[in-house]
Amino acid sequence: MKDVYQQLVALLYAIWQRRWQAIITAWAVCFIGWVIVYAVPDKYESFARIYVNTDTVLRPLMRNITVETNVADQLATIQQTLLSRPNLEKVLRMTDMDLGSTSNTKTQQQINELAKNIKVDLQGTNVFRVSYSNPDPALAKRVVQSLLTIFVESNLGVNRKELAGARRFIDNQLKEYERQLQDAEKRRSEFKRANIGYLPGEENYYQKLDQAKTDLSKSQSDLKEAQTQLVAMKKYLSGLSPQIEITNPSVVGPPIGGVSSGTATNTTIAARIAALRAQIDDLRSKYTANHPDVVVAQRQLDELEAQLKKQQSNTGSNKNGGLTANANVSNPVYEQMLVKVIDQETKVAVLKGRVLDQKDKVSKLESNAKTVPVVEAKMTRLDRDYNVLKANYDSLLSTRESARIATDMETNSDNVQFRIIDPPTTSLRPVTPNRPVLLSLVLLVGLVTGIGVAFLLSQIHSTYMTVQRLRDEYAFPVLGSISAVLLPEARRQRMVEAVTFAASFSGLLIAYGGVLLFDHLFMGIGA
Repeated sequence: MKDVYQQLVALLYAIWQRRWQAIITAWAVCFIGWVIVYAVPDKYESFARIYVNTDTVLRPLMRNITVETNVADQLATIQQTLLSRPNLEKVLRMTDMDLGSTSNTKTQQQINELAKNIKVDLQGTNVFRVSYSNPDPALAKRVVQSLLTIFVESNLGVNRKELAGARRFIDNQLKEYERQLQDAEKRRSEFKRANIGYLPGEENYYQKLDQAKTDLSKSQSDLKEAQTQLVAMKKYLSGLSPQIEITNPSVVGPPIGGVSSGTATNTTIAARIAALRAQIDDLRSKYTANHPDVVVAQRQLDELEAQLKKQQSNTGSNKNGGLTANANVSNPVYEQMLVKVIDQETKVAVLKGRVLDQKDKVSKLESNAKTVPVVEAKMTRLDRDYNVLKANYDSLLSTRESARIATDMETNSDNVQFRIIDPPTTSLRPVTPNRPVLLSLVLLVGLVTGIGVAFLLSQIHSTYMTVQRLRDEYAFPVLGSISAVLLPEARRQRMVEAVTFAASFSGLLIAYGGVLLFDHLFMGIGA
């Protein structure tokens, strides 16, 4: 510890020996530093604070009705983009700073200077602080005012521009979807016209096929039953005699009503002939002459007409309508059975025609069994595509209506309210540079530099300040040391040097105080 103390004392003594170099260096550094500090131009800061109110009364009322916009994100975007090049160029025009710009390089320098000195900070909830520093306080204030104008106008216009662009996009999409819907409807209608009878609906193709088979089975069963009945009727008819012989006409006498049985038979046959002709006329209005029902009815008509002629020839010999001895008359039972047989034959013929038609129908349906699934699948795809387009079209219509209401709300109401808390103001004193601090730092740097110069010189031209150091440096023995005895003249000279040094150091401190007082009294008065 004693060695360290001795070394420290020796070092301080070496520095003291070169105190004049130290004080001169300190004065030089402080003078140059203070001149540089005062050469730095003053910058005045102008700032303003604005409050953005996004919680309007209309917003919750229109929720889920209009297109909702995130105002917080919009404000954050505006804060980030406020210092974009287009906005800074607008500030240059609004503050007339571009009047002196004669080249793009000068304009770019001005834009860089604005971007460097403009600050937009978020303070608290929806409170923005916009500040700008410049040597000209009036210009700084105009720049802040221009930034406030751009801030408000950007937020008011961004929603309207976005909504207008969104509406244009939705209108274009609606036109495109409308065209696609028309094409889809045209494809569906053409496909339906080309595949009538094979399309899915309330009664699909397979239901039609099952129904046709059921009808065919029933018609075949009815035909078989009618044919069985016809065979039985013919068998019964074959056992009857067409005429019966009356052997005692005097007992029988004339028929009731004075008309012979032959005449009555002729009347019945004539009535049947008239009915068959009416039936044939009705069938020909529906079918051709080669239709089975028409052919059967025509054959029955021919048979009845032939039978009528035969009856008339048999009854022609008895003009008075009476009966001779052993006369033959028509068997009424046979006549009735014959009529039933003819009716049954007509029924069988009709059922045969129906069976043929139904077989043809079933055959056609079965032959197209492979086509129906393909048609149904394609129709399903067409319907699916149409339904998707229709759903998107309806959704776009609803979205366009919401966008229209949102646009009206943005245009006709204060969706976002701005309130200026602090109007643009300029500080009375410059915010930069901070001269008191810089002047103090210059003094500190000057003193440290002076001490450093003295130390460096002491190391270059070193001396032995103590006996111990001399002994450490050399191997020769050191017998002792002799103290210097100063004469009165030397003492006076040392005293004068000490006073002069103290005055020089005090003068440096007084100069420091003077520059601080000058800065306080005179600098920043122009603000």
